[in-house]
Amino acid sequence: MADQATQRWRVWRRADLRASPWRNGGGITYEIAVGPETGTMQDFDWRVSVAEIDAPGPFSTFTGVDRIIALIDGPAMLLTVDGTRRDLALLDQLAFAGDSDTVCDIPRGRTRDLNVMTRRGSVDASLEFVEVRSDRQYRIEAPTVLLGISGRVDVQAPTEVSLAPLDGLEFATAQQVLVAGAGVLAAVRVSPCASR
Repeated sequence: MADQATQRWRVWRRADLRASPWRNGGGITYEIAVGPETGTMQDFDWRVSVAEIDAPGPFSTFTGVDRIIALIDGPAMLLTVDGTRRDLALLDQLAFAGDSDTVCDIPRGRTRDLNVMTRRGSVDASLEFVEVRSDRQYRIEAPTVLLGISGRVDVQAPTEVSLAPLDGLEFATAQQVLVAGAGVLAAVRVSPCASR
């Protein structure tokens, strides 16, 4: 029988992530976590992924989906969403509708971004970057997904797991976690919409 604590969280390593092409063929995506677990690109409630962008071009359209995108590696990303331009520097994030006409430019070279997508009216999400310094311990409230962005961070969840960039944890239940080390983590929180 599986240990009860093990059932409450899942660990992955960067080497575990599998690449898949974008629907419009313009880039590569690594799926991190999806809900429900059997969700596909057509029927997920929420999805967390990392994309590598080598060339400018349009984003795929996701009707009825809300998105948060954040630059996690690379010098800059320029997004034009329904005609409005937004410049993203490292760890900047932008929320926008997946049905928007969105074009990406990477004027200074290859980038990597973190994407959080939720089914509009069904699920809400938030994204926070936590900078962990070696001289203190941090408490993170109820994340759904923790993703290593830089450095190396130790997470007590409930046993200790060390996260390097693109390593991470997915939690089945809301809980506090303690982290220490030196680096940056992305904390994604997913919850049903209040109106449901």
